Amino acid sequence: YTPSPEVERMMAQRARIKGISQKIKPRGRFDFVIVGAGPGGVCAAISAARNGLKTALISSRPGVGGNASNEGTVQMDGAAARHVGMHETGIVNEIKVTKEHEECTTQGAMEILLAREKNLTVFLNELCIDAETVNGTIQSIETIHTLHSEHFRYEGDFFADCSGDGWLGYYAGAAYRFGRESRWQHIEEHAPETPDLYTMSGCICDSQPGMKVIETFHGVDTGHPVKFETPSWAYQFTEPKIEGRGISQFVGSDWWVENSQDYDDLWDDEYVRDELIRLAVGYFGWIKNVYYGKKDAETYKLQGLALHNSKRESRRLIGDYIFSENDYVEGKYFPDAIGYCGWSIDIHHPLGIFSGNQGPCLVNKAVPVTPIPYRCLYSKNISNLFMAGRCVSVTHLGLGSLRVEKTIGTMGQAIGVAAALCKKHGVLPRKIYTHFINELQQTLLRQDQSVLSVKNTDETDLARLCTVSATSCLKEAYVSNIFGVSGEWVMLSRRYCCKPYGNQRYIGASYYRVYLKNESDSEATVFAELWKRHCDQEDFTVASSGSFYVPAGFIGWFELPFAPTAHGQEFGISLVSKDRVYWKKRELTHGQMICEYINDSGNRIIDDNSGMMLRYSDKNGFYSAALPQNVINGKIRPDAESVNAWMSDDKENFPQSIVLKLSQIHDISYVQVTTDTDLMYPRNAFEPIKSAYETECETEYTAKDLSLYLLQNGIWNLIETKKNNYVRQIKFCFDKQKAEAVKITVESTSGGKSVRIYEVRIYENEE
Repeated sequence: YTPSPEVERMMAQRARIKGISQKIKPRGRFDFVIVGAGPGGVCAAISAARNGLKTALISSRPGVGGNASNEGTVQMDGAAARHVGMHETGIVNEIKVTKEHEECTTQGAMEILLAREKNLTVFLNELCIDAETVNGTIQSIETIHTLHSEHFRYEGDFFADCSGDGWLGYYAGAAYRFGRESRWQHIEEHAPETPDLYTMSGCICDSQPGMKVIETFHGVDTGHPVKFETPSWAYQFTEPKIEGRGISQFVGSDWWVENSQDYDDLWDDEYVRDELIRLAVGYFGWIKNVYYGKKDAETYKLQGLALHNSKRESRRLIGDYIFSENDYVEGKYFPDAIGYCGWSIDIHHPLGIFSGNQGPCLVNKAVPVTPIPYRCLYSKNISNLFMAGRCVSVTHLGLGSLRVEKTIGTMGQAIGVAAALCKKHGVLPRKIYTHFINELQQTLLRQDQSVLSVKNTDETDLARLCTVSATSCLKEAYVSNIFGVSGEWVMLSRRYCCKPYGNQRYIGASYYRVYLKNESDSEATVFAELWKRHCDQEDFTVASSGSFYVPAGFIGWFELPFAPTAHGQEFGISLVSKDRVYWKKRELTHGQMICEYINDSGNRIIDDNSGMMLRYSDKNGFYSAALPQNVINGKIRPDAESVNAWMSDDKENFPQSIVLKLSQIHDISYVQVTTDTDLMYPRNAFEPIKSAYETECETEYTAKDLSLYLLQNGIWNLIETKKNNYVRQIKFCFDKQKAEAVKITVESTSGGKSVRIYEVRIYENEE
C-alpha cells in the first residue's frame, strides 16, 4: 500500500487506518516562527532571540543542523574556500570557533549556542504540513510530530522558511520556481535554451559513533581479501570505468554519486533516498568487482551505509529580487547588501553519476566575492514571510554559490535582525528595504556580520570620537593573500628545498625572503641555492648559490641576495646549515607549495602538503600599519588595502593595552571588543584544525585573557576580566558609570606573539 504524497490526503488516510486524532494542539504565539533548523534557521533563531524576539525554531529532524547536522555531515564552507582570508564572521564564525574549542560536531556547536538564548525555544521532530494565510499574510502554521503524529499550531507575527525545500512558502501560497530557467529569462550564459524541471541531486551522508563521517558508504580496510556480491536490487555498473570520473578513495564515495533527474526530490523524498542507497551499494560492488583498479580495493569491506539525503536543490521562493548568474560580476554593488558569497557557481550535472564524459559538474565557474541583497530574503507576495537557505530568491544558476552552509548562515543572521526591526518599527519585511536598510546593515555590522561595502557609522558609538593610543604597535604588519598557516621550526641540519605557493607563470620573484631563526650564540653560516626552470622544462638547474651569515639570536625574515626571477619561470630555494639555524614551515596549502628534503637514509622526500615560509613578491601580500586608531576606522576585518586592526609588537611582550580617551566624561555601561579568530585558516571546513600550540602558530592573534579598565577621577579602575576567550566579539556589560577613558589590557593570546583587535565600541547603553 502506498499512501498519497499529498499531505492532507495522506494524513486523512493515516488517521483513518491507525485511529489517530487529528486535533490540533496550540503551541502559543511567537514573535518569529522559523521552519527548518539548518544553518540558516539556526542563525536566524539565535539572531532574532538576541535581538529580543520570542522565537520558535522548528526542526523536522531529531536534531538541528540540517545538512550540517550529525546526519547530514556536510561541512560548513563558504567564501574562504575560494578566496583567501574571506571566512564569514558573525554567528557562523561563533559556530566555527565553538566547534574547534569544544572539539564537537557542527551540530554540537549549534546546540551549545542555541541553549544560551533565553528567548528561544527549539522544537524537534515536527514537520510543517500547512499554513493559514489571510490576504497574503500568514496567521499560523501547522506541524505534525514525526514520531507520535500529534498536530500543533504556531501563531506568529513573522515567519521564516529555512526548510531548504520551501515547504512553508508552498503551503502559504508564496510564489516559487522549480528547475532551470531558460536563457532568455535572465540572459544567463550557462542557462539552457528551454526551461526544464532539472535540479541538482543530493548525496546520502551520515555519521557513526566516534564522529566517523559516512559519504554514501563506509568501507574498511581489513588487511585481507574480502569478497562482495552486489545484490540484485542494487544498481549494476558494468563498465570498468565510470566516464568522466576519477576515483579517489575506497572508505567512502566521492560527492558525485548522485541520482539522475528521473526522481522527484520534493514529493518522493524517501524513494529518492532509497535510489541513492541502490547507487551506493552498486557503486561499492563496482569498485570490488568491475573497476579496473579493483585489486587496490581487494581488502575493503562494506561496514555501513549512509541514510540521510543531503539535498542540494529543490523549490526556490521568489522575492523582490531574483539573484542570477549575472550578479556574480566584479565590483557588483547592492545598496541592500547583508553579507556575501564567494564559493564558485557550482552546478552539478542533472544526470548525476550517469553524465559520462560531460563530468560531474555542468558549471564550475569561479566568481569574485559578491554581495547578497536583502531583497532575496523575503517573499514578494506573502507579506510576513522571510526565507534563508537554498530556497531563497535565486535562479538555478544563481543558487550555485549561495547554497553553501556558511553563506546560508549569514542569510539567517540577516533575517533574524530584520524580523526584530520589523517588530521594533511595526512594519513588514519589504519596508525594511525601503525605509530601514541602513539600520539593518549597521545592526549586522555591530553584531559582527561582515557587510563588505558598509562601515560603522553608528552615532551612539562613543568610540568613534575617541583619541586612541597603545603600549606598542606593529607598524609593518604583513597581510598575506596566500593560503596556509605558520608551522613548526625545522633545523637546517639537512638540506631543505621549497618551491613556493603562487602562480609563477604570471608572477615573477622580486626578492627571496625566508623566515629563519638562529639559536647559535654567534653568527651562523647558511648555504643557499636558487633553482630555476622555465615552465615548459622538466628539471630545475642551479641558477645562483652562496653562503650567507645570519646574526646571533636572529629571528625573522632574512632576504637572500639572488637575482629576480621573471614570470614564466619556476624557482625553488635550497638551504642547509651546520649551525643551529631553523627555517619555519608553512602548513595546509593544499599541495600548492612543495617542500623537499633529504632524510637520514639519503632519500629525497617530497611533502606535497606543506612548504616553508618564503616570500617572493609583493603581489602575494602587502604590508600595513597596524596602528591603534584602526580600531575606530569602521571596519572589522582586513581588506585589500589595510589590516584594519591594532596589533601590538611581535616581541611576545605581554600584557599589552589599548586606550580610548573619550571626547568628554560620559556615562557608559557597555564596551564591545572585536578580536581576531584567524580568517585565513583553515581554507576548507573539512581540513583538520591544528591548534596554535601544536604548530607554534604565529597567526592566532585572538585575545584570550583580557581586562577592561575605566579611567575615573584620574585612576584606572578594573571593571571586569575575561579568561579563556575564543570568540571574535567580546562583550563587557556593567552598571552605568562615568568614565574619562577606556583601557583594554590583553594578558595573553591563543598562541600568537602579538594581539590583534579590529574594533572597540563604547556605548552608554547596551541596546
